[in-house]
Amino acid sequence: QAPPLHRFHYHIALRILSKQPIELAFGLFSLLCAWSITSLTCFHALIITLGQTTNERVRGVYQYGGVMNPADRGCWRNWMEMLWRKVPESRLPSDFSDVVDLNGATRSSSCGECSDAPIVLEE
Repeated sequence: QAPPLHRFHYHIALRILSKQPIELAFGLFSLLCAWSITSLTCFHALIITLGQTTNERVRGVYQYGGVMNPADRGCWRNWMEMLWRKVPESRLPSDFSDVVDLNGATRSSSCGECSDAPIVLEE
């Protein structure tokens, strides 16, 4: 009597994989990368759908219903805004050696003696 076609021969697969350790390692690494990228993609799809930033989602800012999310315009509009809106101009300094204070102004740290000076934040 012939074995059923759906029966998988584990001993053959294990014997083949034991003779190919590098291929097995690359295969497991590829699965790990695919799992990570898929998880990250699903997380970002969720926060786009909810109109949140990563920081808002992780901190649970709008989770308990006490505060409405002003950026949430509904699933469809959130996706259309994400896909088609113009990317705003960055507020980061063009030269990262500049020092940024809390008011958004930058001062150059080009002089050697003032670059190591501590920044004092006044309230």
